[in-house]
Amino acid sequence: MLLAKPVYQIVMGKTGYIGQIGLILAIAYCGHLAVTGLSVPLPSSVVGLLLLLAGLRLGVVAEAWIGDAAHFLSANMAFFFLPSAVEIIENYDRIHPVLVRLLAVCIISTVVTFLAAYWSVRILQGLVKKGGRE
Repeated sequence: MLLAKPVYQIVMGKTGYIGQIGLILAIAYCGHLAVTGLSVPLPSSVVGLLLLLAGLRLGVVAEAWIGDAAHFLSANMAFFFLPSAVEIIENYDRIHPVLVRLLAVCIISTVVTFLAAYWSVRILQGLVKKGGRE
C-alpha cells in the first residue's frame, strides 16, 4: 500500500461512512474532471469506476477505506432508483404512447446483456482451463 496506515487514520479516522463516501465521490469527480478535461468519449461514471479499480489494484486506495460505505451503498441500491420511478409515474402520460416499445427495449437489452456476460465467462473459463490454471 502506498499510503501509510497513520495517513489513513488521519484522513479517514473518525469520519466513518461520510469519509468513505466522500472518498468514493472524490474519485468519481476525478473521473468527471478527466472526461471533461481530456474530452474522453466515455461516461464520467465509467471513468470514475476505472480510476477506483486502478486505485484498488495499485494499492493507492485500500479496500478498508471504502468497504463499509460500498457495502452500505450496494445494500441500499434500490433506494437510489426511487427518484427515477417517481419521474416515470409523474410522466406516464408522455411515456404511455411508447410504453410497449420501451418495455421491449428494456427486456431485449437485459437478455442480451445477460447472455453476453454469460458467454464471456464461459469463454474465459475455457481459456483458463486450456492454460492449465483454474
